[in-house]
Amino acid sequence: MRTIKILLGLLALLGAQAHAANLYVGAGLGGAIPFSVDSTVRDGRALLANAGATTHITYDKLAVAPAVLVGFDVNKYFGGEFQYAYLGNYQLKASTAGGGVAKETDNVHAWSFAAVGRYWLGPKFHLLGKLGFADTVVDMGCSIPGKSCNSGTDSGVGLVFGVGIGLVPAKELEIRIDYTHYSSVGNQNRDYTAGAFGLIETLAIYHF
Repeated sequence: MRTIKILLGLLALLGAQAHAANLYVGAGLGGAIPFSVDSTVRDGRALLANAGATTHITYDKLAVAPAVLVGFDVNKYFGGEFQYAYLGNYQLKASTAGGGVAKETDNVHAWSFAAVGRYWLGPKFHLLGKLGFADTVVDMGCSIPGKSCNSGTDSGVGLVFGVGIGLVPAKELEIRIDYTHYSSVGNQNRDYTAGAFGLIETLAIYHF
């Protein structure tokens, strides 16, 4: 419900700006990585160990991360962006004494809104900085052979900031390389879904 309210508020804000600002949309692909792997998955490791895991418990540390965004420019130096990014599917897994595989999986989503500032180094090249907040959701599922395992959802709102470089080869087209840092991901209920995530991506942006 909180996420829906945030989305509606951001869409209303974008609609109000549509007549006074230049709108743009973009999509990109990159890689996401959790920075606190060892500490944030401790509960998951305990869960699998209690299930009878007999091999080293592994954890994926990098995921392919697509993203889409809608933004508006108040002027050439300042604007705002709403972005959705899928930060990946992360798994803990290990063999069990019975010969099966126990798994705990986190699917991580992030909705963010950030103020964007640009410093132009020339007519077609700029540096970019952004600062705002992100609502992150972690959908957790688990599978343990011969045992029950509860799934769940965790969420949290935290700071998001980033930097980037942009190239504008044509009036309508922009190519950007961004790094975005999510300071707190899914941190309300389960320790193993909390922590900082980083996302680096290449974006193609169309300016209306």
